[in-house]
Amino acid sequence: MSFILFVAPVRTETPSGYGVDKAVHFFIFAALGYYGFLAYRENRSTVFVVLVFYALLVEHLQNRYFGRTLDWYDSIAGIAGLATIYLHRK
Repeated sequence: MSFILFVAPVRTETPSGYGVDKAVHFFIFAALGYYGFLAYRENRSTVFVVLVFYALLVEHLQNRYFGRTLDWYDSIAGIAGLATIYLHRK
């Protein structure tokens, strides 16, 4: 479901580039992390690494195949959401 949201042809950027889109990435990855860490309690570090790569991959795929703009700050926002949950749930 998150992948569909990330590649949908919807524009949410603001002119400054730090708008709703960054919050969406933060909260989606926080949710993915939360449920991933619950499901794989013994492998939290592995889940974290996989989701970090997913955050980076999504941005690359958006730009390359789905006609969306590459914005590494989206990945950073996603990783920040993921890290927040990872550190909070320890």
